[in-house]
Amino acid sequence: MEIIKDSKIFTLHDSFKLKGSDVEIPFGFTEISSCAFASDEYYDFFHIKSITLPESVEVIQPNAFSVMCIERIFISKNVRFIGYGAFCSCENLTQIIIDSENPYYVFADGNLYSKDFSVLHTCLPKKQLKCCSEQNSCSCKELTIPDHVRVIECDAFSNCKKLVKITIPESVSEIRHKAFLACWDLQNICVDSNNESYASLDGVLFSKDMSILHTYPHAQKGSSYDIPESVKTIGDGAFYSCSDLTSVKMPDKLEKIGESAFARCTGIESFSLPDSTQEIGDWAFYYCTGLSEINIPCGMTKLAHSVFSHCKGLKSIIIPDSVKLIDDYALCKCESLTLVTLPEGVTRLGAWAFNSCINLEEISIPDSVTEIENHTFGFCLNLRKINFPKNLASIGQSAFHWCKKITDIIIPETVTAIEWGAFIDCENLQYAIIPDSVTEIDESVFRGCPKLTQIRGSESASAEA
Repeated sequence: MEIIKDSKIFTLHDSFKLKGSDVEIPFGFTEISSCAFASDEYYDFFHIKSITLPESVEVIQPNAFSVMCIERIFISKNVRFIGYGAFCSCENLTQIIIDSENPYYVFADGNLYSKDFSVLHTCLPKKQLKCCSEQNSCSCKELTIPDHVRVIECDAFSNCKKLVKITIPESVSEIRHKAFLACWDLQNICVDSNNESYASLDGVLFSKDMSILHTYPHAQKGSSYDIPESVKTIGDGAFYSCSDLTSVKMPDKLEKIGESAFARCTGIESFSLPDSTQEIGDWAFYYCTGLSEINIPCGMTKLAHSVFSHCKGLKSIIIPDSVKLIDDYALCKCESLTLVTLPEGVTRLGAWAFNSCINLEEISIPDSVTEIENHTFGFCLNLRKINFPKNLASIGQSAFHWCKKITDIIIPETVTAIEWGAFIDCENLQYAIIPDSVTEIDESVFRGCPKLTQIRGSESASAEA
């Protein structure tokens, strides 16, 4: 996307200033930022029913109007870019009124399209709900995409909760990721047999050659599913929040599991991944709260961002020697995790990687790790013993915040920096050895450690308890 020169961006801070139910964004703003109207626990926009954009606005970023109660929005002729999911959580939105002179977008039949109708950007959830209420029949729960559509955009049908069946015509050549996210009643995705890019089998969406599983509908009947042996890739968000599933059998030649592929599949207790698996994407098993057992294939080189975050039932995990990187939040809030073995050769433990693993008792960090990043082991309430690596150079902010069971620490002589609050609120810490090599140490490193009575080290590396 082209950057607007001298752009003026409308943000969440600006939206706080808007009053009344029918609001107009002041002229001069050129861009609506992501989450500019995102409701949260501190502020909501329930008073706003309609929004008018000035002619100065050219760009609406992804998720700009996320979680909003607006009913209509007026888009000027100069808007040339609308990001994915811009209106995906606007459950009351029934009208996107676009200036007839706009050369990029058109709104018709409850859908936002590109001007030539080739790209379907958004299907409004409220239109689906209204249709079902008025007709009191199943017909409105079944949607056939018009045969002029070639591309279905990210989040296009997100939150169309009443959809049961959707039919994809021959013309569609690209369906972008998470197009059917949160279609909670969706049971069947049907693809025209003449479509050259996609196919369906038992209501599940695949690539034409059946090598990629794109979407498993939320409301598919049955508690177990055997992925066809032809599948080598499980797409982004493919099984997202399929909480009724208790068992999924992986194909023997699986190579890749996409981003958020099984996120929030709370009913699945175990996964057996084949050795052919080479890549597991960010958030792939996020919030699989029932997951107690999973193997990491020997060819894996990293544990991705948040890959097992919030897997509260996961008790132990064996990380193979091939893994060199454990990314941010990888095992954050795995509250049942008591044992984890880090292989020699791991070079990075990301920020928050093991944060809030409240039952983890001991950790041995390989000598290949030179930095413990911010919050990595914070809130590991039962962590008693830390074996630091011999080549450690720095300990990040709040790295061991509130590790209440630690009684003593010996910092390796290779460490030069200990950052803010590294051991803050370790309330049972009694003894710490800090070597002369430490030249940077924040005075808050041991704040909230009331039992700490002895800190040994040179004067240049002293700290206040």
